[in-house]
Amino acid sequence: MMIPFYARDGAATKALAATTTSARVQMLDNGNSTARYSCKVAVVGTGNVFLTAGGSAVTSVLPTTGGTLGGQCVQAGATEVLTFDGPYVAAITDTGTATVYLTEGYAKSF
Repeated sequence: MMIPFYARDGAATKALAATTTSARVQMLDNGNSTARYSCKVAVVGTGNVFLTAGGSAVTSVLPTTGGTLGGQCVQAGATEVLTFDGPYVAAITDTGTATVYLTEGYAKSF
């Protein structure tokens, strides 16, 4: 069953150009570094994307076998609703490039 997603009033979709080097975008502009919020995440491109939320210096890394833990994975071509903690979201691809579209809002099940 698909759970409906509602964009927050006034929330603009933000585009993040993701490559094999971590990049980030500010999602919350109110300075609330501890806020928990949902985002609709759409990945358009050739690479799977790993996402990590945090402060203004957050970076995302690729997971490695027996080593580094990576962020939340969203496959190329997929749309997911994820929950984040922190005003910035960082992304990195496992290969190639992708544009990550992020819309702040909330999901509601009935």
